[in-house]
Amino acid sequence: MVPDQAKAPAMKALKLPPRAPSLHVKPTFMQKSKYRHLLDDPNVYRWFRKLLRRSPASAGKHLSRLGWLCKHFDTTPKELAKLSKRKAEDWTEDMISLLEDEGKRSSYISNLFKTAKSWFKHNRKHIEVEYKLSPETGLYATEKPPTNDELRRILDAADIRQKVAISLMAFSGFRDHTLGDHTGVDGLKISDIPEMKIANGTVQFNAIPTFVICRATISKSRYEYRSLLNEEGCEYLRTYLTWRMQTKEKDTKQIVEGKRKTVRVKVPGETLTPDSPIITPTRLSVGTHIHTTNINGIIKKAILKAGYDWRRSCRYRLPFGCTLPIFLCDCN
Repeated sequence: MVPDQAKAPAMKALKLPPRAPSLHVKPTFMQKSKYRHLLDDPNVYRWFRKLLRRSPASAGKHLSRLGWLCKHFDTTPKELAKLSKRKAEDWTEDMISLLEDEGKRSSYISNLFKTAKSWFKHNRKHIEVEYKLSPETGLYATEKPPTNDELRRILDAADIRQKVAISLMAFSGFRDHTLGDHTGVDGLKISDIPEMKIANGTVQFNAIPTFVICRATISKSRYEYRSLLNEEGCEYLRTYLTWRMQTKEKDTKQIVEGKRKTVRVKVPGETLTPDSPIITPTRLSVGTHIHTTNINGIIKKAILKAGYDWRRSCRYRLPFGCTLPIFLCDCN
C-alpha cells in the first residue's frame, strides 16, 4: 500500500499591501518647491520615488519640470498619463515646437523633453519622437572658465570656509553635490582624506599634494575615484578644521531680569572624527553635512564680493580637465 503523500499547502492569492501612510513622505530637501503638491498624487509620488533611487538632484529637477509643463500648457500629470501613445507623441512634438517659437534655449527644451519622456514611460507609453534643435546660443554659450587672476581675486575675497569649498571644486575638480548632497545627509568626510591626520587639536598632512577620495555614494557616475588637493588647498583646509576645533564665542538672545538681551556665550570646539563632514552648513554647526544649494550659495557670495556677477559656481570645474594631466606628471 502506497503511503499517502503529504499535501502541499494551498497557495494564497497575492495581495499588494495598502500604501503605508508613513512611507508617503515628501522629501525634506524640497521644502520651498512650489510644485511640491504634485506628490499628493500617488502616481506622481511613485514616479518620483523611482527617480529618487537614482539621484535626489535629478528627481527634484524632474518634478519641477513636470510641474512647469503642466502649468505652462494648462494640464495635469493625470491628464497626460491618460493620453494614448500616439497622442502623447503628438503632445510632445507640439510642446517642442511651441517652446522653440517662444525662444527657449535648446538645452532648456531638451531637459523638458527628457522629463516628459520619463513621465510617459512611467505610464507605459514609450514615445518615439525625433527632433533636432538649433545650436546653443546666448547665456550658456558665452560662459568661460575663470582665469588664474580671477580665481585669485575670488579666493582673496572669500572667508576660510568659502576658500575650502572653492579649492575642492577648482583644484580637485569635485562637483558641488560631492561636497554636500541635496539631502544634507552625506558629502565629503574627514575619512575621505586618508593622508590627513588630526590629533591634539592639530591637522597634519603626510603628503602634499594629498589624495581625496570621492566615494561612490557621492559621485555622479556612482563610481569611486581619487583626486588631488594641492598645497594651497591643504593649507585652507588645515586652517578651517583647526578653527572648528577651537572654542568660539557667539551672541545669543536670552531673557535676563525679565528683559530680552544679547548675551555673548562660549561655544565649545568641535570634536572631529572620521565621519565628520569636511564642510558644515553654518559657521558654528557641528557634525552636519552641508546641502548642495548651500555650497553654491556660499561660493556665490564670494563671487559677488570679488566684483563678479557670474551665474554658476560650477564654472570652477572647467579648468580642471586641462590641468590635471600636467599636475599628475609634475607629481610623478
